[in-house]
Amino acid sequence: MQKVNTSIGSIFKLAIPIYIGMLSNTLIGVVDTGFMGRVGVLSQSAVGYGSLFYMVYYLMGFGFVLGAQIIIARRMGEGKIRRVGPIFINTAFVMLIYAALIILLVLLGIQTFFSLILNSEIIANQTATYLHIRTAGMPFSALNLCFMAFFVGTAGSRPIGISSIVSAMVNVVLDYMLIYGWGSIKPMGLEGAAWASAISDLSGTLVFIGYAILNQSFSSFHLKEGFYIRIQIIRQLFSVSTPLILQNFFSIFSWFLFFTFIEKTGERNFGISVILRSIYSMFMISAFALGSATNSMVSNLIGQGRQYEIGALVKRIIRISFFFIATISLPIWFFPETLFSIFTSDPSMAHEAVHALYVIGVAMLILSISNIYFQAVSGTGNTMVNLKIEAFCIGLYLLYTAATTQFLNVSLAVIWVAEAIYMISFGFLARRYMLSKRWMSKHLE
Repeated sequence: MQKVNTSIGSIFKLAIPIYIGMLSNTLIGVVDTGFMGRVGVLSQSAVGYGSLFYMVYYLMGFGFVLGAQIIIARRMGEGKIRRVGPIFINTAFVMLIYAALIILLVLLGIQTFFSLILNSEIIANQTATYLHIRTAGMPFSALNLCFMAFFVGTAGSRPIGISSIVSAMVNVVLDYMLIYGWGSIKPMGLEGAAWASAISDLSGTLVFIGYAILNQSFSSFHLKEGFYIRIQIIRQLFSVSTPLILQNFFSIFSWFLFFTFIEKTGERNFGISVILRSIYSMFMISAFALGSATNSMVSNLIGQGRQYEIGALVKRIIRISFFFIATISLPIWFFPETLFSIFTSDPSMAHEAVHALYVIGVAMLILSISNIYFQAVSGTGNTMVNLKIEAFCIGLYLLYTAATTQFLNVSLAVIWVAEAIYMISFGFLARRYMLSKRWMSKHLE
């Protein structure tokens, strides 16, 4: 599809495969954490914390390919299909170099890093062990991100759903076999969870490559013409993506710091928070999927010269997003302890987590609105504005977190209010910018 329209059907057609893709990627960490709950609290905490740290460099890569997605969507809106293939190929080239650097850094320094920042030596050692193996899948994660950006940017996100379902199924099966042991396979515990995740990334990549080979329409994007390194394209990618890379880094690293602060309050709070993070991640996906669709559709509409339709589009997606979040989060309000107990066999932990779960429920409702405005700003190409908004809001987030964990003796639920503060602030600023209409003068050459 070369150009998109703003109907509800078009929104769902683009967003549902993205949702499936994000769900499967999130489930990799969530399933790892869930399976490890039957192994031990400390191992579960290490896997959850390690998965979060993995997301730091994963989302930095996502920031880069999000820039590629914005440019691809703009070229599709302009009808310049021949320019899509070279953008994709050069994006993949940069991402593979990035993956290699990440693997090197993890192998050389991750053990020392965790030993310095964590109080628990056991959690530090186990987290490092998990990441040594988990990061082996980074090249495949990088390629999967490139394919996702390509398909979302070209409004053909169906292959994302297929790849993601396969990846999630592989992860679940391998988690059971490798963590607990199966047949002649000995139980590997935490290391088994890491290997399962890395192999599931590979399976997703193989699906994307198979689709590219078998699907005839794929050739219309002139990918063969793009098998050259083009400095001009790479320079443009970094021009658009650098603020998004920094924005994603600040965003996820602030969450990483949030958990690091909580670890200082005790292993009990840390273990509960790791499970809360898994629950939170699952329910957030619909808002992020609709946000990604918003990003692509806004950029495409600008490419078509239909800026006047963007306001109505954003409002339409916000209504959909709020309805979905409100509906799927009902278990948080009515069955909080049952929901939490899926991840642990300790009923006292589930009881202690109830009020924090209610806070998460409120934060998600705010997110359903805020994230759509924020991704609309990104879709306009004004990624520096996103970075400025993110930096300011993260400052508030970390100040509140530091105060409640280091200086005040408050409950875990009060600490988690930081999420709601963050959601309100960045949604307010993004909405204000979109209403200002200053984005209409932005061009991507």
